[in-house]
Amino acid sequence: MFCTQGEAGLAARQMFELLTTGQPKLALCGVGLSDELVMVGNVAQYYNLPLLSFSAQTSNSLSRDGFQSVYITNYQGESTNGPFLAILEYFGWTRVATIIYKDVMFETVSGICDGSSSSSCSSSSSSSSSSSSSQSSSSNSSSISSSITTSSNSSSSKVLVVVVVVVVLVIVIVVVVVVVVIVVEVVVVVVVVVVVVVVVDSSSKILVVVIVVVVSVVVIVVVVVVVVVVVVVVVVVVVEVVIEVVVVAVVVVVIYVFSMRNNRSSSKISSS
Repeated sequence: MFCTQGEAGLAARQMFELLTTGQPKLALCGVGLSDELVMVGNVAQYYNLPLLSFSAQTSNSLSRDGFQSVYITNYQGESTNGPFLAILEYFGWTRVATIIYKDVMFETVSGICDGSSSSSCSSSSSSSSSSSSSQSSSSNSSSISSSITTSSNSSSSKVLVVVVVVVVLVIVIVVVVVVVVIVVEVVVVVVVVVVVVVVVDSSSKILVVVIVVVVSVVVIVVVVVVVVVVVVVVVVVVVEVVIEVVVVAVVVVVIYVFSMRNNRSSSKISSS
């Protein structure tokens, strides 16, 4: 059951088509006149549908007519998306908010929904409603799938860029550390050799120089080995994290695309 008047009603109809499959569960009405609300309420009561009505005129209310209704008035005029957000919030449909736009227009439903006395409103609009719903669902699912794929690709590329930057920084830091250690050890060896030549007697000069050189070489080797091991561990961990992130992103995109296709096919079956 749809009730449309102007932009707000059309967008409400679009939201209703996207949120429901099979038998309608809710009557949406975006009108501003009490008699139109009463007409829609009568039809909703006949089909045993809860009526959700919204209008910029806060004086309208269906409570006096005994209809099962939820009346939403927290917006200013029909040019905003306030009522749709209120409806989504009331029923917990926050996930759909990103694909509901007030400027997406559907054909106006004629008959009892727009205030006339004709009773062929729901029947005359059912086929066009189904085709509009399937086309809308198809375009929305395609656009959402493509946007998610693009977002996934963008995220993967950003992750790869970050990984490359981190690896380059680690390599630069390692090279700097190794160079500093080698320079320090060379300076120490030169200083020790000079001191030994000047201070130590001739019998012990050669032994002291050899000891100093050996110790310096051992220190340099140990430092280089430790730094290399650290670099390898960091690179392996980073690569593993990147691989896991990419795999998870691909799995999520594949699952989402298949779920959207299944929903679209089930919607087509139910509408047919």
